[in-house]
Amino acid sequence: MKRLRKILFGVAALFASLLALANRSFVTVSFDPIPPRSEAWSIEAPLFLVILAAMFCGILIGGFAVWLGQRRVDSIARDGQLPAINSRVNVAPHGATDQPPGSF
Repeated sequence: MKRLRKILFGVAALFASLLALANRSFVTVSFDPIPPRSEAWSIEAPLFLVILAAMFCGILIGGFAVWLGQRRVDSIARDGQLPAINSRVNVAPHGATDQPPGSF
């Protein structure tokens, strides 16, 4: 699992580096939707920073949404209203099967 995490992190870092090299031009991001653009409501930044900031905001918003959804399940589990999984499913010990040895 650690090896997979390192590989994925390396690929993400490589992707971010290539994105930064390919998109170094400056863009103006305006937060004022009305056409006469006010300089007070806009920033000028490299395109790769705008893209990475948007991705980061999306990850934060998605994580927050999952956290809010999980709170309901956690509160039900704390109250004891969530039945135990082992009582509904027969769980075999690790490595045990219902088949005789040698059969597939």
